[in-house]
Amino acid sequence: MELKIIYWAVLLVTFLGIYLLGSRTDLKLWVRVMIALLVGAIIGFIFGDLTQSSKWIGDLFVRFIRMLIVPLIFTSLVAGVVSMGDPKRLGSIGIKTIVLYLLTTFFAIIIGLTLGTIFNPGAGIDLSGVIPFETASSSMSVSDRLFGIVPTNPISSLADGEVLPIIFFSILLGVGIILGGEKTKSLGNVFSSAAEAVLKIAHLVMQLAPYGVLSLIAWVSGTMGLAALQNLFVLTVILYAGCMIHMIFVYGGLIRLVAGLP
Repeated sequence: MELKIIYWAVLLVTFLGIYLLGSRTDLKLWVRVMIALLVGAIIGFIFGDLTQSSKWIGDLFVRFIRMLIVPLIFTSLVAGVVSMGDPKRLGSIGIKTIVLYLLTTFFAIIIGLTLGTIFNPGAGIDLSGVIPFETASSSMSVSDRLFGIVPTNPISSLADGEVLPIIFFSILLGVGIILGGEKTKSLGNVFSSAAEAVLKIAHLVMQLAPYGVLSLIAWVSGTMGLAALQNLFVLTVILYAGCMIHMIFVYGGLIRLVAGLP
């Protein structure tokens, strides 16, 4: 019992230190997150299974993130479509966006498969305690998936977090607001304000990232050992390397092509 009290005292003092770093210095959020990750690994190594008592902090942070996904997609898409002001412009931009998305996704898959084949990241990570995620969509045909994009009940899709139906309905709603002219202009303003409000909430939630990351990493280190973090570190390095390759060569190549640079 005394050791648990000591653990919580150390954890709270660490949280206070991270807060002071953010409020009294110019340290960026990502730097504080990296510090939290390192300190969390050390705390987990020292206190072991006691870190399970604080895992709920990390779980709560993850729930905050998941809470914002649907409102962020819905309000941002509607507001973005309304800001274009012309459905024809939306169609032109939409086609170009889809082509660009498919092209960059193709190269991302090639880069990911190549790095995964060469380095085999994630090897040695124990997944015995992970519950596999299964949905009915795994047995759906291509036509069923396409029909599934059109929601039979948009409210239900919003509640269930079905991303593609939400995107489809958001775009249609935005087009409807544009076509409504002056009668629906106020509704467009509501969505623009709502999107701004959700972004502000997202900013507040992200300020909690160091505390959530510290709690989760401490739990991983304390219950699974530093070996699990070593494998996770290798996986993270390869992931960022893949992202850098994609940004430099794929996005960089597209920018040079579009801009006509030699």
